[in-house]
Amino acid sequence: MNLVELIGDVDEQHQLHVDLPPDMQPGPVKITVRPATEEEDGDWKALINHSWAKDWGDTQEDIYTLEDGNEKEQKYVIPQDRFDNPDYIEHRVRALPISSQGALRTALRYLYLSNGPVNLPRKRLKIAESFLDPAELMLVRWLYTRTNGKERRNYGANALIQARFAHYRCERCGFPDVRTIELDHVRGIVGKTFSCLCANCHTTKSRKEDWTGK
Repeated sequence: MNLVELIGDVDEQHQLHVDLPPDMQPGPVKITVRPATEEEDGDWKALINHSWAKDWGDTQEDIYTLEDGNEKEQKYVIPQDRFDNPDYIEHRVRALPISSQGALRTALRYLYLSNGPVNLPRKRLKIAESFLDPAELMLVRWLYTRTNGKERRNYGANALIQARFAHYRCERCGFPDVRTIELDHVRGIVGKTFSCLCANCHTTKSRKEDWTGK
């Protein structure tokens, strides 16, 4: 096969990235690396810009946000006006039979009030579940295991308080879908300081700061 000259890029992890010609066949290759001149670097960027211009100009290729999402995705985002809003809670509660009002009031105060209860009796949880929306139901069951259930020793009230403070959104990137939310032990599993992170940011933080393997 004839020699092929490629211009690529080396990232901060010393990984080489190049675009191969479409007719390049699989198999071993020999690579010689030299730094590109400014002229060559500019030519490479111009080529990439030209090659991808059609894709970048396509509005269907825009970055996805939850604001563009459908109803199924939106129902797992907690509206921000519910926090520290006793009037909202009472409005929800008044629509229920008297026998269920106390349970729902406790569950909503547990989820939304900064000075709300830091544990949730199981009996009240089970009554309230029927009156919670999908995001609330997922959250309350997840938090219950950390304030009342088997994970209480590892989390407890501090974890709930931090999750409330973050409004159940990632503290690093702001992602609001409650299906992704996790509670990170800031100082390791033995600590009682937490941050509310999405699964992606939690994994990134853990691999960068917590793992000992190098």
